[in-house]
Amino acid sequence: MAIDRGGDVPVQAPQMSASASITSLFSAAADTYDAGAELQRVVAETLARKIKALPRPAASKGPPKILEVGCGTGVLTRALADQITGAWTVTDIAAPMVARCERALAASLPGARFMVMDGTAPALAPGFDVICSSMALQWFEDPGRAIGRLSALLNRGGHLAFATLGPDTFEEWQAACALSGVAAPTRRLPSAEDFQNNTPHGFAFRAEKAVFRRTYANGWDFLQRLREIGAHRAVPEAEPLPAGALRKVLRATDAPFTVSYDVIYGFISR
Repeated sequence: MAIDRGGDVPVQAPQMSASASITSLFSAAADTYDAGAELQRVVAETLARKIKALPRPAASKGPPKILEVGCGTGVLTRALADQITGAWTVTDIAAPMVARCERALAASLPGARFMVMDGTAPALAPGFDVICSSMALQWFEDPGRAIGRLSALLNRGGHLAFATLGPDTFEEWQAACALSGVAAPTRRLPSAEDFQNNTPHGFAFRAEKAVFRRTYANGWDFLQRLREIGAHRAVPEAEPLPAGALRKVLRATDAPFTVSYDVIYGFISR
């Protein structure tokens, strides 16, 4: 993934945990996220249509109970609310994201709960018909373990549906780093097989894959778009790439630059 534009003299910051670093990055991006979230909207709208097509639990009465993990500013919330009516619990690890989502959507989702929650350790009782997440699981330290915990919150016949980035994401950026002789921090992104292997016993898993490509003015433009959504640090708790190393990569990408997003749509049914 991407990297920060460092200064000539790197500044040593106190070491932060992965979750604290991710929370900080996305909290800071709450006001700029919507401007840079073009791809996130496309992915969320696609996921919402796929969720609408899922069978409803046979024993469910009334509107389905929906839990969203990693709501951000409400991109998936809005897309899914346009497809189905439900009783919502909307969560994110970053409080400014939750606040922005609530301001935008509370009026159109009467009775919805908006709360700060770490999706890797959901502090909720079971009883959901749909648990959904778009473009958030790739930031979890252990996505496989997280889907196990989230699946346990499903009603019988319920579904956990997610979209996340897969291992071939940003392969062009990684290639540019390698050709420039730069060892950039990388984050291991889960594969469909990883999710299959971590699906709890007695649950069914299936996955679909889609590759989206976006062309940017150059490598710097690509990094700036990532910064708008808080995703400009591949490994948030690691030191940013030094300025000299970054300049090498930017010289190698100083032209229209196409980048791949390897998106996995996963569905776990109880």
